[in-house]
Amino acid sequence: MNDAVIEPDGASMRIVFLIGALDVGGTERQLLELASRLDRKRFEPVIYCLTAPGALAEEACRRGIEVRSSGLRGLRPWRNPFRLTRRTLKMYADLKSLNADVLHAFLFHAYTVGALLSPLLRPKAFVSSRRSLGHFKANHRGALMLERVGNRFTDIFIANSEAVRQDAIAQEGLEPARVIVIHNGVEVATAATDAAAVKRELNVPPGCTLVAVVANFIAYKGHECFLNAWRRIQDTAPGAVALLIGEGPTRPRMERLAAELRLTSTLRFLGNRSDVGAILSAVDVVVHPSEQEGFSNAILEAMAAGRPVIATAVGGNVEALADGETGLLVRPNDPHMLAEAIERLLGSPTERRRLGLAGRQRAERSFGIDRMTHAYENVYSALINTNVPRVTVSQVSA
Repeated sequence: MNDAVIEPDGASMRIVFLIGALDVGGTERQLLELASRLDRKRFEPVIYCLTAPGALAEEACRRGIEVRSSGLRGLRPWRNPFRLTRRTLKMYADLKSLNADVLHAFLFHAYTVGALLSPLLRPKAFVSSRRSLGHFKANHRGALMLERVGNRFTDIFIANSEAVRQDAIAQEGLEPARVIVIHNGVEVATAATDAAAVKRELNVPPGCTLVAVVANFIAYKGHECFLNAWRRIQDTAPGAVALLIGEGPTRPRMERLAAELRLTSTLRFLGNRSDVGAILSAVDVVVHPSEQEGFSNAILEAMAAGRPVIATAVGGNVEALADGETGLLVRPNDPHMLAEAIERLLGSPTERRRLGLAGRQRAERSFGIDRMTHAYENVYSALINTNVPRVTVSQVSA
């Protein structure tokens, strides 16, 4: 792949990022980091939300990023057809007025809407990101058909892992040369955090062993598998406490399951946290039990914090971790194997340190946030300056 950076000519390029909302989530956080780190001498970022601004919008504004929203959330076509039509027309007018050089859409609804609008909006390039495996579309023929129509108006597709790239090519029938990979990025912190203070704030004993699961409560994130594994290791690690960080629809069910398994005293349901990095500094092991995964930000954050990671061998997890070298990989939906891996690390501080250090070094070397940002900048520059109608993967440094 060509590593040369193609510099834009003249004024800075306006990059309009399209997403449903800036809610708390991995993709939304990656978008915020990307938009805020683009070279402002070359690029002018704007984030446009289809529904509502979301919880991260205020932070985006503090970072100097313009955030707009169409306000479509809560409108049902059969109940509010005229209001929906007015707001849709307003959305089109807003997007048209932004005069995007590059329109870059994240997540299914945004990239479908963006692709269908792009012939009318006429950006110089339309970019569509793929951030997860396409299992959620498997039984929705209408969604797949709409997606394939929109794909005709897309200049390039960016996947966040090779697993996601291959899945998109197979499911959507995409031309491989037009699908590139830019892995998620993470900032590797250098400042030390007071782990004892974190434990006091979390109301856990100073010498307590901590295991963390950082994942929103969604069915495929594997919380049930983790709780069953946690039940199995209570005899071998009776003083350990598990921190469950995140929110979502399956949380009430997981809380009930924890009570049924008599685990409540050994768990802390912490909800969404803005201080995950600080919490990770006090954690001994991070577990990611997901049943499917595009490319996990939680794994990268744990690696960057120097924490040993146990993850399922699914999707992009195998691209982030090398089993036995920078982490441990286990089968999905296997509580027994997961419990054995947790016991192995809890019983060996030496191995925890070894894996944590190796993971941190890999995060610095391969998944730095600046590396990710530069890759996107090169894509945008290549799209605008190429002399051919559509850029291909061989023309872009990713």
